[in-house]
Amino acid sequence: MIELQSLNKSQLASFIQSDRYSKMPVLPISKHRAWSHIHNPRAHHDDTLLILAYEQETLLGYLGILPDDIYSKSGEIFHAGWLSCIWVSPQARGKGIAKKMVLEAFERYHHHILITNFTKEAGILYQKLGIFDDLPDLVGYRFYRKMCLGDILPLRYAKWAKLKKLFKAMDFVFNFFWLPFITKTQVDFTIEKAIPSKINFNDCNTFNVPTGFKRAKQEFEWIENYPWIKQVSEKSPESMKYHFSSEELQFESEFIKLIQHIDNVGFLKYNLRNGHLKIPYVLFSTLNAPLVSKSISTLITQKDASYITLFLPSEIIKNLRFRYLYKKPIKRYFKITKELAQKLQDTHQLAIFDGDGDAVFT
Repeated sequence: MIELQSLNKSQLASFIQSDRYSKMPVLPISKHRAWSHIHNPRAHHDDTLLILAYEQETLLGYLGILPDDIYSKSGEIFHAGWLSCIWVSPQARGKGIAKKMVLEAFERYHHHILITNFTKEAGILYQKLGIFDDLPDLVGYRFYRKMCLGDILPLRYAKWAKLKKLFKAMDFVFNFFWLPFITKTQVDFTIEKAIPSKINFNDCNTFNVPTGFKRAKQEFEWIENYPWIKQVSEKSPESMKYHFSSEELQFESEFIKLIQHIDNVGFLKYNLRNGHLKIPYVLFSTLNAPLVSKSISTLITQKDASYITLFLPSEIIKNLRFRYLYKKPIKRYFKITKELAQKLQDTHQLAIFDGDGDAVFT
């Protein structure tokens, strides 16, 4: 018989410090990810942060939940949970464990659930449950600045893994001749590490949305101080027991202030993970959009990114200036429970940024 165990802040803290946790062959959460959940400023004390599915003493599945608040156009605040990192043991597939955990989260968050970055299989489950509606897609672009077949194909297609060294060799030869054409960088911007706040921009694109999550300095400080991925020189045995992102050989992540001469142009949060650059948040005043585009172009070349994923406003995208091999449109899909969608009324006005949900951490 499948039994579910739900952990709140204090229970999760006790769990990750227990002998039971340290001896588990499969970890349901990394320690630093757990501490991030515990310190989430939008998490209530009794919010469920992790659901575990057991059969007797054997862990067969787990589901992480990230609490959040949504601000409606009328000024109401709705507490909700983002589903994150759902996993079921291959030996237990077909027992309905994923369904049980999702419905448990649905009840514990009073039918206020959001989802993004889900697999095709998970999407089928959510559709069958009949409790979710689709939110508008987030549309962006992926730019391939270098040839990086050795990094992308083996991860996306298992059958190509044995050819990784060949792809790496092809990448090296091509990029040897291509790199001199893409390494020129602008020098009229300076960058300093800084956390944005509403004081910096009264007319900021992020703070003044009619309906959305309206991150503030407190949330940005939490994101900065409690990352989900650590940069390491060698991956630990513990990270091998966790089926989601925990450690990487390259992972840079910070909030920075963009300065031209002495003027504050904007703020952004960037993640650089094994050559893949993302910008989950950009905070700027509309008048500064061309300068923000120019500074992002500078950042891309300074960080020597292999490929870049951007879900940014059109006024930023159209003014980007850097060389790349290939550009393709991409989408991120979102789901929301029907009850929560009805309370928000017009979900097409819900402003969603690339970093919303758990995307900012990865």
